[in-house]
Amino acid sequence: MPQQRALDPAYATTEDIMQAAKITRRTVTNWVDKGLLPQPTKVSHGYPLGAFNRFPASVLSRARFIASKRLEGLSLAAILELLNSEEKVAPRAKVTSKRAKATSKRKATSKRKATSKRKATSKRAKTATSKRRRG
Repeated sequence: MPQQRALDPAYATTEDIMQAAKITRRTVTNWVDKGLLPQPTKVSHGYPLGAFNRFPASVLSRARFIASKRLEGLSLAAILELLNSEEKVAPRAKVTSKRAKATSKRKATSKRKATSKRKATSKRAKTATSKRRRG
């Protein structure tokens, strides 16, 4: 029995997609090129182990869906429309990192400070002008 790879279960390789959808490597490459599957991340383990492509694990169900629709006779363009319409119906929640939140918070604070400085400067200018007129 071949030994299983010890990989993160949140990711899938090209071989995993091939087994799940019962398709060839060339078909996986074609679907990636056509935009049906997302671009993989290339991971290298150095010389003896080589490199492989890593996809998100959600690609497995997506590949099965595409393969079933192809068996029903749909074209790749029609399947792409189906996939895009499904994504529009159920958009994912926007996830921001802690760093992005902190950066946006700093920008908002600096905008408020800049606005208050402008107001203070304009008040001082008005006061100075009125003092010159009086004096």
